[in-house]
Amino acid sequence: MSRTITSRTITFRSIMFRAIFSHSTLFATAFSFSFLSLSAPPEVTEIWRLTEGLEQPESVIFDPIRSRYYVSNMAGDPLAHDGKGGIAIVSADGKLVNPEWITGLDAPKGMTITNNELVVTDINRVCFINLEDVSQQRFFIVEGAKSLNDVTVSEDGTVYVSDVLDNTLYRIRGNQLDQLLSSADLQTPNGLYAYDNRLYVASWGDLTDGFNTEVPGHVKALDISSGELRSLGEGNSLGNLDGLERLSNGSFFATDWMQGSLLHVSADGSGQQVLQLEQGSADLTVVETQSTVVIPLMLSNQVVAYKYRF
Repeated sequence: MSRTITSRTITFRSIMFRAIFSHSTLFATAFSFSFLSLSAPPEVTEIWRLTEGLEQPESVIFDPIRSRYYVSNMAGDPLAHDGKGGIAIVSADGKLVNPEWITGLDAPKGMTITNNELVVTDINRVCFINLEDVSQQRFFIVEGAKSLNDVTVSEDGTVYVSDVLDNTLYRIRGNQLDQLLSSADLQTPNGLYAYDNRLYVASWGDLTDGFNTEVPGHVKALDISSGELRSLGEGNSLGNLDGLERLSNGSFFATDWMQGSLLHVSADGSGQQVLQLEQGSADLTVVETQSTVVIPLMLSNQVVAYKYRF
C-alpha cells in the first residue's frame, strides 16, 4: 500500500514524551512514497500489556538468562541531567516486578546486554551495569554528544551507539571509545542493529525544524570494515523510525514513532505496516525464540507484547 505525507511537526523538547505540536500533524499530498512488499506481513496477537508503574518508557530489552525484561524510563525532559530516570524490571509475562531497580540516571534510552552487563545510553554517556551486582557500574562519557539514543552489540562484543541529534555513530571496544562515523547521510540515526560486519541504522529522516521532516527515514546499512553507508534497496521512505530489530530470516521489525506503528521491513528495504499503535511507539525488542515483539508506548506509559506469525 502507499501513504502520502507532507510534514510531521513536533517541538524537540516534547518529541520524546508529549504530543505537543507547533501545528497538527498533517497528512496531505505533497510527498508520496512506496510502502510495498510482495509478501504478506506477519500476523500479530496481543498477549500482555503493562499499564502501570512506568514513566515515559523509551526502550525494552529481554534478559534470557533471568527471563525478564528491562524497561528504561526517561521520567522527564529527554535532555535534562536531573537524575530522575531509571530502569524497571518486568516479568516475562508482563508483570511489574521492580519499577525502581536502577535509579539516578538522567534520561535513559536504548539498551542492550553483553558480558553480563546491561548497556544503557543516557544523554551524553554510555552506562554499563553489572546484572549480578547493580552497584558495579561503569560509564563512558562521550564528549560533544548531543543525544545518545540506541545501542547495539556485535558478535565480537563491540558496542555501537547512535547520536540522533548529531548524525554520529560511536563504537566501544574494550575500554576504548571512538567515533565510527559522522555524516549527514545518516539522516538522524536512531535505532541500531549489528549483524555480520554490518551496522543497520533506522533513520528518522532529515530534520527541518525541531524533529520535523519533509522526507521521513528508512533503513540503512553501514559496512563496518569499509565504512560504506548505503540504503537498503531503493531507500524508499518508511517513517520516522525509532526501534530496529533484525529477524533470522533477514527481515526487520521497526517502529515509526510519529505515526505510532509497527512495521515489517524486508531485506530489500520495502516495508509494510503490521500494527497501528499510537504516537510514541519507541525502541522495541524481539524475542525470536518466543515469536514475541515488545514495544514501549512512551506517551501513554505502557509496554505491550505481541505474538507474531509469518
